[in-house]
Amino acid sequence: MDKNQILHLAKLARIELSDEEIAAFPEQFSSILEFVDQIKDVDTTGVEARDFTLVNVMREDENAFEAGENREAILNEFPERVGDLLKVKKIL
Repeated sequence: MDKNQILHLAKLARIELSDEEIAAFPEQFSSILEFVDQIKDVDTTGVEARDFTLVNVMREDENAFEAGENREAILNEFPERVGDLLKVKKIL
């Protein structure tokens, strides 16, 4: 792994690396990859794959809300209104 690849990875990760860190990175990165490579040696015979299918556990709405059903009642509760627009205090 050369310096340009290290700088590119650092940019993607949005981290700043010192010159010392850039120099140490290739050795550290290769040792990490060697460690992760040990996964290939794990005996997985007899281990079944897990099913990660997503299931919706939320209940269905019993009284579905109709869009605009309470619109006028809500607009009438607002203190100041210009037509269908709600007037609020200036924030900035």
